[in-house]
Amino acid sequence: MAVSEATKRNWKKLNTGKNGKLLHGANKSSSGKSFYPLEYVTDPASTLFLDEFTFLCRKNDISREDALFSLALLMLEKKNILHKENVKKFLLEYPWKEQPHLMKLSIPSYQRDLPGLVYQSLLTEGEKNHAGAYYTPLETVRQMIFAINYAPGKRFLDPCCGSGSFLLAFSAEEPELLYACDKDPLAVFITKLNLLCKYAHCNFTPQVYCCDFLEEKKLFSDLSFDYIATNPPWGAEKNKKHCGKKGNTFQFFYEKSFTLLKEGGRIVFLFPEAVLNIRTHKNLREFILTQTGLEKISFISGSFTSVMTKYVFTDSVKGEKYSSFLLEKDGEKLQMDIPEILKNKNLPISFIRREEEKIIRKMDEKKVYDLSGSIFAMGIVTGDNARKIKTIPENGMEKIYTGKEICRYMLKKAEKSVFYDPENFQQCAKEEYYRREEKLVYKFISRFPVFAYDPSGSLFLNSANILIPAVPGMGIKTVLAFLNSRLFRFYYDLKFADMKILKSNLLSLPFPAVEEKCNKKMEDLVNEILAGKMEKDEEIQKIIYERFGLDENEIGIVEEYL
Repeated sequence: MAVSEATKRNWKKLNTGKNGKLLHGANKSSSGKSFYPLEYVTDPASTLFLDEFTFLCRKNDISREDALFSLALLMLEKKNILHKENVKKFLLEYPWKEQPHLMKLSIPSYQRDLPGLVYQSLLTEGEKNHAGAYYTPLETVRQMIFAINYAPGKRFLDPCCGSGSFLLAFSAEEPELLYACDKDPLAVFITKLNLLCKYAHCNFTPQVYCCDFLEEKKLFSDLSFDYIATNPPWGAEKNKKHCGKKGNTFQFFYEKSFTLLKEGGRIVFLFPEAVLNIRTHKNLREFILTQTGLEKISFISGSFTSVMTKYVFTDSVKGEKYSSFLLEKDGEKLQMDIPEILKNKNLPISFIRREEEKIIRKMDEKKVYDLSGSIFAMGIVTGDNARKIKTIPENGMEKIYTGKEICRYMLKKAEKSVFYDPENFQQCAKEEYYRREEKLVYKFISRFPVFAYDPSGSLFLNSANILIPAVPGMGIKTVLAFLNSRLFRFYYDLKFADMKILKSNLLSLPFPAVEEKCNKKMEDLVNEILAGKMEKDEEIQKIIYERFGLDENEIGIVEEYL
C-alpha cells in the first residue's frame, strides 16, 4: 500500500507505528489526536486522498458536516444519480452546505466506504473512545456474515450501524429490507449515502434511522428480523442502566436485538475478547449460553487502529438449544461442551487445547496455597499528572516509578518525581505499603504477570500495583520467582486472556507446597538474578516445572505456547 510522507508524519505525530498502534499508552478518552484507521483502507490511493481532504478541511475551517456533505455530492455525481428523486429527497434532509474547496478533488475509485473512512479520520481519538465508535474492517465483516445466507424477502437489521459496513456486505434485491439505526446523525447520513451509491439502480428510501436503539420504544415494535449483525459500542457508557439493570452497553444491545429476532433467525455480534472470561461479563455469557442457540464463537485476528483489545464474534440462532458450540482460533477448532462450562460459577470460555488443559488441571491439583492472605495495594492516582509529576525533580521531590519501569525481577531507573502529598492525591494506599523494606510491584497493563522486587520503599503510580505476599513456606523472593515463571505466564494467559493484571486473577494462581530447602535455593537464585546473573532464571524455571510435576513433553507444550 502506498503511504504518503504526510501520512508517515501523521503516524509520528500521533505516536503510532506502521500498524497504527500507539507506541506507548495514553488517556484515549481525553485525547484530541486523530489518525487514519489503516485497517479500513482498501484502495492505496485513499491515504493520499485523506491527506489532501483533511488538509483542506483544516486550512479552510470546514466542519465535518459540510465536509461529508461535499463528499456525498462528489460520490453521487460520480454515480450519475444526483438527478434522481430519492437522492434529492435524501440531500434535502440535511442543512449542510457544499464546500467549493473540496469539490475539485478526485475520489479514489476502489475504496469501500469512503465516507466512513473520511469520517473516522476526522474524529479525534477521544471522541471515538467515548462513543465506543470504531468501525468494523471489511475482512472482519466478511468473516462475521459468512454464515448469513441472505435471500430475497429476508429482513436484516444493524442496530448501531456506524457507516453501514454490514449492510454493504450484502447484495440485496430489495434494499428497502435492510434496516439500521445509529444515534450519530453523521453515521446515519453516511450509511444512507453508501446504500444509495451501492443501489444506484434502485428507487428506494434507505431504512436508516437516527435514534438510540436502547431507548427507542416504537421504531421496530411491529417488525421482526431474519438476521441481525453488528459491532456494538464497547467502551461507551460502561455502567449504563437500561430497563432497571446495570451493565455494559454491548450487553444491552445484544439482549434487545435478540428480542427482535424471528424464530430461526440468526444473530452475529462482535465483542471484545474479554467477554469470554471476565467476571463482569458473566451475565452476558450466561444469556448467550442458555437463551440462544449458540453455534460458534470465533477469534478475529488483527485489531482496530489504536486499539489493543482483541475481539471475537458470536453466532447464534433463535429458537434452537445446543449442548455444544464450535470455538475457532487461528484455524483450529474446539467443540465446547455447554453443560461443562455452566458448572463453573463464572462461566469462563477459553480456547484451551486438550494437552494444555491437562497441564492447567495438573497445576490446579498441586495447589496448596494462593495469595488470599497477601496485601494488595494500588499505585498513586494523583488526579493531575501533568502538574504533579515532573521529569526534572524539584527540591523535596522523590522518585516515583511507573509500570513501564517494571521488568521481570527488577526495576529500571525511575524517570519521574513527585511531592508525596497524600491529601492532594485522588487516590493513595497506606504509606506503610509503599515504604515496606521489601515489596513486589507489577505492571497493571500487561498480557502476562511481570513482577519486580523493590527493597527501596519507593512510590509507584497507578500503572503499577503493589503486592506484599503471604504464602506459607515461601519467602518474598520465592513468590516473585513463581509469579515471573513461564509456567505462571502460560496459566495466566490461557485462563484469563486479559490485557490487565487483575487482583481477582492473581488470587486464582496455584502455589504448591515448598519445603525450606527449596525455598532457600530459590531465594538464593533470585538474589543472583538481582545481582545481574539473569542466566540463573533457567534454574528457577526448571525447579518450578518440577514442583508441578511436568514431564518433558508438557514442558515442551508450555515453551512452544509462549
